[in-house]
Amino acid sequence: MINHVGFKRIKAVPMTRKEYNDYRGWELPKDENPEDKGFLVEYEASNTSKPNHKDHAGYISWSPEDVFVEAYKPSDNLTFAEALAVCLGGCSIARKGWNGKGLSLELQVVLDEQGKAHKTVMIRYPDGELFLWQPSPTDLVAEDWMFDEGK
Repeated sequence: MINHVGFKRIKAVPMTRKEYNDYRGWELPKDENPEDKGFLVEYEASNTSKPNHKDHAGYISWSPEDVFVEAYKPSDNLTFAEALAVCLGGCSIARKGWNGKGLSLELQVVLDEQGKAHKTVMIRYPDGELFLWQPSPTDLVAEDWMFDEGK
C-alpha cells in the first residue's frame, strides 16, 4: 500500500451518523452507533466525480468527526504552503492580513523569451491588472491565507 496526501476544497455540515442515513433515505445498519458525530462532506463535482444526491452539485459522503478534524481545517486560516497548494490546483488565494483589499494570487502560464511555458504565481489587483508576485518573509510564515471566494 502506498501513502497519499490530499488537499481539496470541500463543503461540510455537522451531522450524526443517523442524521446522514436519514438524509440519504437509508436504514442505519444495526451495528452502527446512530449518535456518532461527524460531517456530511460535499466534494466539488469534476469530470470524474459526479453528484450522487439530487440536492447537491458534488459528490457527498459522511465522515466521522475525528477523521474529519484530522483531515480538514477551515479554508480561511491556511499556511502559505497550504495556500500555495490551493493556488497550484487552480484556485485564487489571498491573505486576510493584506492591507490592500481586493488583491489575490493566481497561477498563470507565462512564456519565456524562447516561447517555453512556465507556471508562475501572479498578483491580481482590484483593477484586474496582473503582475509577477514575490512573497515577503511575513507572507511565508502567515497563517491567514484563504481561498479568494470572489474568483
